[in-house]
Amino acid sequence: MSIEKYVPAPDFNNILAVLQNKRPARPTLFEFYLNWPLYQQFAGPLPPDCPEELQKMLTTILGFRNLGYDYASIKLPNFTFQTEVGGKGSKASYSLNEGSVIHDRESFKANS
Repeated sequence: MSIEKYVPAPDFNNILAVLQNKRPARPTLFEFYLNWPLYQQFAGPLPPDCPEELQKMLTTILGFRNLGYDYASIKLPNFTFQTEVGGKGSKASYSLNEGSVIHDRESFKANS
């Protein structure tokens, strides 16, 4: 297959298979994030009527799709997990895991 004839065909089942320790239908790419210039380069033009508040999210989604990924990692507006820590205070160092809300299956179910 040449690059000129490549047509993205994302299939979320591939990444699910990998996460379930199963064999995906084809090699599966994974990145938590890429970089903004790359998203912009590969996203292509956005629809002219795309609302401004969705443009960054859509650019990211289209960038991931056009680069051959089966998913896109996006940040949802106003979405955060609760934390049990009031802040790091004046300690010289602190654990990034300190105060995590999800630390086992039971706490995952309670917070989802």
